[in-house]
Amino acid sequence: MRPLLLLLALLSISALAQPAPQDTPVAAPAPEATASALLAPDAKVAFIKNAARIEKPRADVWRWAWFAGYTALTLGQAVPIPFLTDTGLRIDFAVGAITSAVGAVLMVAMPLDICGNARDFEALADDASSLEVAQKLLKQDADDEAFNTSWLLHAGNVLLNAVGSLLLGIVWHRWESAAINFVAGAAVGEAMIFTQPTGLIRARGALDAGNWAVSPFIVPNGGGVAVGAAF
Repeated sequence: MRPLLLLLALLSISALAQPAPQDTPVAAPAPEATASALLAPDAKVAFIKNAARIEKPRADVWRWAWFAGYTALTLGQAVPIPFLTDTGLRIDFAVGAITSAVGAVLMVAMPLDICGNARDFEALADDASSLEVAQKLLKQDADDEAFNTSWLLHAGNVLLNAVGSLLLGIVWHRWESAAINFVAGAAVGEAMIFTQPTGLIRARGALDAGNWAVSPFIVPNGGGVAVGAAF
């Protein structure tokens, strides 16, 4: 029963943590931007700011969805403990609750950099004078997204779940529970890493490769200039 509940929780959290689809502006007929416009510093600033505007809500949804999921897993395993008569089950649930609580704490304590830098992006002037700062912020936040999906995070996920599982096996001799705890916990952690937004990594790559464009757009409430890239 417990592995099934963890699997259902994993599927629910993964679906919730997927970034919500963005509204797509309706493009108006317009000539393609010239090469000089594509290279204009103010257009690059606009591109970077737009990428940050898109990524911030995605990062928030991912962060708080996983916080809610880890909190639910923590409470779901901690609350029944006083009512369990089997000592072994109480130990299993306690270790599971602790490892889930660590995940919830990390989601609050270590948000993606874009969550804190969004206001800095918005404060940038829409001209060439802000290009250097905009590029530094983009690099910082893209590097942060890359680190948080790197092999180090995968290794950390495996290590955290291995520690809890080894305690179950070595200290309390509950090796079957240890195996279940490790597989389920590691799967949840991998799903968390897999669903993390990586839009700024792609935006930086598109900007470096010149694979982006500037064009007018029309939306129901007005118009403006859309800056986009092929992600």
